[in-house]
Amino acid sequence: PLIPGFTRMDPAAVNNLGQVVGYGDQVWIWDSVNGARPINGLLPTGWNISQVGGINDSGQILAGGTSPTGTQGLVLLNPI
Repeated sequence: PLIPGFTRMDPAAVNNLGQVVGYGDQVWIWDSVNGARPINGLLPTGWNISQVGGINDSGQILAGGTSPTGTQGLVLLNPI
């Protein structure tokens, strides 16, 4: 099912643990415990992730976005 408020969700990458990242109205992550969640909702205020490239078996996500200071570039998101 779609995340509430989303009109589409397209998968971009999956790791060997079955975690999926993708894009649509926003970038998102899915896992069997938490379901689908917008990635921006999991980050500190001010960050905006607009692209997702992949997820490794440690749960690290390669993404592109904008920092709270306005700097744009690639980021490595680490799970906590």
